[in-house]
Amino acid sequence: MYLVYCDDSREKQVANPYQSLCAVILKDSSFKETESYMGYIIEQLVPEEKRDDFEFHAVDLFNGLGAFQGISREEALTIFDMCMDMVL
Repeated sequence: MYLVYCDDSREKQVANPYQSLCAVILKDSSFKETESYMGYIIEQLVPEEKRDDFEFHAVDLFNGLGAFQGISREEALTIFDMCMDMVL
């Protein structure tokens, strides 16, 4: 069995005529490891007050919106790099 995670970049709060979609396909046997690693990233890099309802959304990451408000561009890119290391 495979699990698919999709992220749609279009958000109403960003005036952008472009839209991108990213998907990651995982074997179900990799789910626990992936979930643990994402939890580690959140614990290490996301401020404590934002962790409870934190979600990874690329549009928020690159525009400093939503869960990424108040997180520096450098920190946001570090989070993104760590997430990409997991799937590359």
